[in-house]
Amino acid sequence: MTGTVRCAGLAVQRGGRPVLHEVNLTVTPGEWVSLVGPNGCGKTTLLHAMVGLVPFDGEVEVAGLTPARSPRRAVARAVALMPQRPVVPDGVTVRELIRLGRTPHIPRFGTETAHDDDVVDAVIARLGLGGLADRLATALSGGELQRVVLGRSLAQEPRVLLLDEPTSALDIGHQQQVLDLVDSMRRDAGITVIAAMHDLTAAAHYGERLVMMAQGQIVADGSAAEVLTAQRVSDVYGARVEVLGRPDGPAVVPLRGPGDVMEETMKDCARRGARTVVLGGVRSGKSRYAESLLDRADVTVVAAGAAADGDAEWASRVAEHRRRRPPAWVTVETTDVTSALREASGPVLIECLGTWLTARMDLHGVWDSGDLTAVEADVADLVSAWAACEQPVVAVSNEVGSGVVPASVSGRLFRDSLGRLNTVISDASETVVLMVAGQPLTVKGARTTGVAR
Repeated sequence: MTGTVRCAGLAVQRGGRPVLHEVNLTVTPGEWVSLVGPNGCGKTTLLHAMVGLVPFDGEVEVAGLTPARSPRRAVARAVALMPQRPVVPDGVTVRELIRLGRTPHIPRFGTETAHDDDVVDAVIARLGLGGLADRLATALSGGELQRVVLGRSLAQEPRVLLLDEPTSALDIGHQQQVLDLVDSMRRDAGITVIAAMHDLTAAAHYGERLVMMAQGQIVADGSAAEVLTAQRVSDVYGARVEVLGRPDGPAVVPLRGPGDVMEETMKDCARRGARTVVLGGVRSGKSRYAESLLDRADVTVVAAGAAADGDAEWASRVAEHRRRRPPAWVTVETTDVTSALREASGPVLIECLGTWLTARMDLHGVWDSGDLTAVEADVADLVSAWAACEQPVVAVSNEVGSGVVPASVSGRLFRDSLGRLNTVISDASETVVLMVAGQPLTVKGARTTGVAR
């Protein structure tokens, strides 16, 4: 039995909400892969899928077994999971808790053998837990308990070891000891290690390979040097960092403020008055990302397409967006975006240009006449006001194409008109961002970047 791990098209839903989608990953025997990514990106769910703890679609194979269909005892002999939040029974000593790791190897009606005792003793010694062996596990500190739970996983003698934040409760000395121990056992016994880790520097130093996740997907997979760039950490975590080269691998150093950043970020551009367009499909995260660029208190949000009487859907959408924004932000519903830009005395967020265009096409009767002359004049006026605006301004717009809008005369008119609008306003902007599955890719700006798979 090998320690290969393979996921193909893995998808997990919880409460009808996608948590993982289209995860494809192969880990070779004896490899250490560090899983990194922000809170809620799906790291823990991925580990749980690998041991069959959550239902999933797609394929998962771990150490030659399919966790969703293989006997639980067989999976437990091959795969050990060190959970982030362990459940510890009352009245159990440290030695007894570690001995539970031997359970998959003991016949159903059998008892522990001398070999089982030797394995437990060896784990206790290697983890430096001899002085705690007879203490109640519930009386330990968080860091001590974390070492004991790791000991239980190591006592399983697995082919694949899955670690969920293995050092989160440890001081720096014990972090190094635990990670060094896992690495030495990996090398000695050929164990495959997949560790979800928050410490990017530790993940880089111990992982032969880094897999970065965001929004339930793998967004980067490669060596630490390939994955951990300052721009990618900024894109995925929303953090300002400097990545330093070190003999053991990159070191990720947080930076205190924008003035310390080596390169300009898009948020800095927005603060200075640059014009930014954020493009994306429905539910791509474009609105939230656009809001994040304007972190000022005096923002005016232009809901670009006033509701017709009784348009409950529009009113609900505007109210939903307003609720999640800072309370000091002012929302104005209008189809006269051009005037709003010319009169702006502070930062402006336009939400969204596709809705504005639809309103102008309604006004000029384009759906019946097919004549875009008046609409094109409106677009020219809007772009002129956009280019002249001295305030920070961000606009959200849909990026649509064939198959997205109805294959009708009206659908083609809207698609082509919005395409032209996006083109001309992007030409008049300093920064253009395309949102793909919740991730921002800069397609125009100080540099061309992206989140690479």
